[in-house]
Amino acid sequence: MTFSSINKIAQAMFLLSLTPFAVFAAQDNAKEYIDMCAILKLLTQKISSTQTKYNAGKAVTSVTATSKMAATYGNIVRLNLKVVPDTILAILSDKAKYKDGKTVKADKVVKDVFIGIDEGTIDVMLAQAAKLAGETGDKDFAARYGLPISIATRDRVSSTVRALANKARTLREKSSTVEQQTSTLEIQTRKLMLEALYWQAYLDRNDAATTADGEAPPLEAHEFSWTNSATRDDNCKTADGDADKAGHCIAQDIVCLCVNGHKSGNQYCTTAQTAADNYSDTTASKATSLGTFNKLAAACTTGGAGRDAELSGKNPCSGSNGAENKLRLQLGQSSSSRRCNRQWRRKNRHPWCLHRGENRKS
Repeated sequence: MTFSSINKIAQAMFLLSLTPFAVFAAQDNAKEYIDMCAILKLLTQKISSTQTKYNAGKAVTSVTATSKMAATYGNIVRLNLKVVPDTILAILSDKAKYKDGKTVKADKVVKDVFIGIDEGTIDVMLAQAAKLAGETGDKDFAARYGLPISIATRDRVSSTVRALANKARTLREKSSTVEQQTSTLEIQTRKLMLEALYWQAYLDRNDAATTADGEAPPLEAHEFSWTNSATRDDNCKTADGDADKAGHCIAQDIVCLCVNGHKSGNQYCTTAQTAADNYSDTTASKATSLGTFNKLAAACTTGGAGRDAELSGKNPCSGSNGAENKLRLQLGQSSSSRRCNRQWRRKNRHPWCLHRGENRKS
C-alpha cells in the first residue's frame, strides 16, 4: 500500500468526524469511535516475522524461515564433511590454528583448498566439524544417516553430496536475500502505518529507531497534528491538505470526531474523555489535543475477536489487499464493488466508497 493510499484512507476516515453535533448527548459518536478504534489497533500493531511449525521428532515449535534454513543447511554441510578428503577435515579440526573462516582464508598454506568457498561457509563447516566427533559428537545424527561410512562408500557418493552442498549454499544465499528484502519491507510498512497514525513530525524523530516488531515511542505534544492558533472547527472542518489540519492522520481525526468547539460536554465518544476539556475558541493546543487523544486511545475497545489478529505473514491482513478488506469490514462495506458502483453518483455515499473513488483518481 503506497503512502498516498494510506493518506487517503486517513482522509476518508476523517469524513466520519463530520457527524452533526445537534444532539449534545454523551457517546453520540460511539459507533464511529469504535470503527476508529479498529483502525487505531491496526496501525499500532507490530509486524512479527513469519514463523512455521517445525517437528524434529520431538516437541513441535515455531521457527522462522531463516532459522529453519540455517539448521537444514548445517545438516547438509555436516553430511558433506563425512565424504570430504581427510586433509580438509584435518584443517577444520585444528581449533588451535583455525578459529574461523577468516583465519583459514588468510593462511597461504591451506587457502587454496577452499577456493570458491566464502568465509561464512567455512564458519559453518568449522561449527559442523566440531559436532562430528569427541564429546560434542551428535549421536542422533550419526544414527539417522548411518555414519560413519566406509571409504568405498565415501568415494562413491562424494560428488553427489558435494553437489548437494553447493546447491544448498545457493539456496541459503537466496534465502538470505529474501530475508533482507522482507525485513526492509516490514520496516517500511511499519513506518507508513505510524505515519498514517501520527503524521510526519513523529516519523522524522523516530525514523532511524523504528523497527517492524519493536515498541513505538509515544507521540509528543509538539508532534501532534493541530494548529494552536486555530479553533476546533478550523482544525477539523475540511481535509484540504493544509499542515496540522484534518485528514493528515488518524490521531487528529479521532480527536475531531470526539470533541466540540466548547469547554464542556466533550464526551462524544466515551466517558473516558474528560468532559471539561476546553476546545472553545483557540484555547486548545497541541498538548490539549494530545491529552484527549491519549485518553481516547487508552479507552479504545475492539469489540470482536476478528479485530484482534496480529499482522504477520500468516495473516491475510498483512498484505495491502487484506488491510483494505479489513477496513471495508470495519466501515460496514463488503469487499464487493457492486454497492459502491450503485452509489457512485449519490451525495451520501458510504465512506469506504468515497475512499475507493479517491483511489481511482490516483
